[in-house]
Amino acid sequence: MIIPHGTFITLSPVVHQVCSSDFVTDKWLLIMQNSKIKANSADWRNKAFSTFSLLSNLCQLANKTINDAIHHFLLQPFIASNALNESDFDVQLSAILDQFFQSTILYFGLLVETEQILTQIDQPYSGVDGDGEELFEEENPIGIFATDKTNNRKTVKLVFNLTGPRTTKSTYFNCICAFNISCQVPARIYEIDQAWAQTPTLKELYKVPGSVVSCSATNSLMLSTLECYYLHSDCLPILMDFTKKQYFYNVKSPVWLVVRPLVYNSTSSRFPPNISISKIIKNMTIERWNPSYPYDQFYKSCAPSFCTYSKRVHIKTIAEVIITMISMIGGLIFSL
Repeated sequence: MIIPHGTFITLSPVVHQVCSSDFVTDKWLLIMQNSKIKANSADWRNKAFSTFSLLSNLCQLANKTINDAIHHFLLQPFIASNALNESDFDVQLSAILDQFFQSTILYFGLLVETEQILTQIDQPYSGVDGDGEELFEEENPIGIFATDKTNNRKTVKLVFNLTGPRTTKSTYFNCICAFNISCQVPARIYEIDQAWAQTPTLKELYKVPGSVVSCSATNSLMLSTLECYYLHSDCLPILMDFTKKQYFYNVKSPVWLVVRPLVYNSTSSRFPPNISISKIIKNMTIERWNPSYPYDQFYKSCAPSFCTYSKRVHIKTIAEVIITMISMIGGLIFSL
């Protein structure tokens, strides 16, 4: 008996709410892109666009992977040597679906891990983080710098670009990604003070809960959490205030978006707000698969429209046939 899975199985997966939230929309990404500040690669506002862009892309990739996997699975045949009773049917279908769920999630997790490994090995240049950012000697010790004779200020002439956080001042960060791929530092909002020094100094205004800056956009996202973006979080209004001020400063005709925060419900979500984003992504953002495979639908699918059967009957020998014929002839003669 061979029946396609799609004949009696339906799957209605539910993914993490962030993948349908304002935080992955084009409007939000445009605001993040235009909220960067100058001369400060360490600021959260300079990292937010790449982080949320990556999150949006991963949500789209997860959604496509889920749809493709389900489409392929439903086309595959269900094979049984004989009709199953309801109990055996439930056991067998549960095992088949569990294997499908695990293999699909494992495949997606391997894709993400492969990208991380390639990024760690190649360490590609990710470009300037700020808006027209200028690097100074203390921010990148691996480089060649030129001195401006008018103000004795050193600026970069030739630089070996380092991925991840570039600031190596001991008061902020003392890890270089070229030597340590696990570098990370809490994401912060800074204020640039240029009043009393030739080289701008950074004044920390706010540390963003759950957000880190690491050696790549992928690592920064994976090591962070979404706790700041949930309802009742004190963090989101503060971030929106800093972002809005910078966005309105950078854009001539700004169009602001009031983002709707995420809402956590422990009965409908298996991912608490403080869980790392890597665990959400490596589970393909799946909250639940919602499989349905009613036995009556299966029984209806395999019910035959007609039946054939065989029956053993006794076949007379030649002698028996001759005797029968003689008896019939004798009977006819006698009756005449």
